[in-house]
Amino acid sequence: MRRLLLLSLVGLVAGCSGNHNPIAPGPAAASVVTVGSVSTTGCFLATNGDAKCAVFSGVVQNAGPGCANNVHGVFLTYIAPGTGPIGSAAWSHAGMLRPSEQLAFSGGPVTVGFPLVGGWSYFNNIAWDSVAC
Repeated sequence: MRRLLLLSLVGLVAGCSGNHNPIAPGPAAASVVTVGSVSTTGCFLATNGDAKCAVFSGVVQNAGPGCANNVHGVFLTYIAPGTGPIGSAAWSHAGMLRPSEQLAFSGGPVTVGFPLVGGWSYFNNIAWDSVAC
């Protein structure tokens, strides 16, 4: 009886191992990128000497074949490329972004470099979840 039980268990383990059950592929990947440049409005020198802009705005596009959900980003500002950020502000979009669709985003305020024009650079750090369309 023990021999039959042992053989049954070995057969069960052998039958469940291997690549007989391929895993279904996930949704096609989305690829959300900034389109053009990000603009700022309402820029001023604060009383503490920081340069600030009340609002930043831009456009992102899903350049991938899949859909994107929970699209969000952090707008980072720098005095010069390669230096640490001097300002950051978050933005988000709750809906789905389909392939080739564009989305306007905005946020603020954000600290920027001085002079207000040409004295700083930025990076729009974007994240999303790729989901089935």
